[in-house]
Amino acid sequence: MTDSAPSPTPESVDPDQAGLIGLLGAFQHLQSQNLRMSSHLSQVLSLGSTDLRVLVYLFSTENVSPRDLAAVLGHTTGSITALIDRLEKASDVERRPHPTDRRSQLLHLTDKGRAAVSQVIDVYSTAFDGVFSGAELRAATRTLTALGDALVQSLPEPTE
Repeated sequence: MTDSAPSPTPESVDPDQAGLIGLLGAFQHLQSQNLRMSSHLSQVLSLGSTDLRVLVYLFSTENVSPRDLAAVLGHTTGSITALIDRLEKASDVERRPHPTDRRSQLLHLTDKGRAAVSQVIDVYSTAFDGVFSGAELRAATRTLTALGDALVQSLPEPTE
């Protein structure tokens, strides 16, 4: 049996840590509500949740190869091929030859794919309206991007 430190209670947590715990709770709430929204939009648009993520990513990023997409999503290239095949069959995405690498392709949204992303943007725009102004929106974008980067950088090394 090992001795361990007692679990902190709300009364024993210093104010800075309490602020962090509050922020973590708010972050988890945001993630939960975003998952609900994403699930709802996926249903409305008749897309899988990963399919919807791909469309939004392709809307905001240029010159994406299937290999790039696999890295971003943390999927194998085989599963990405199946995903792209599905999106291409549904006329949401098209593959185009890479301009400088004849062995590669780039992914592009079709008009149908852009229309789906436009619906997503409209929903989030309505949700964000009144919460963020232009300058606040840009600051929130920088903050959330930095937080996402910091989370990945703080990942512990895998143990075997």
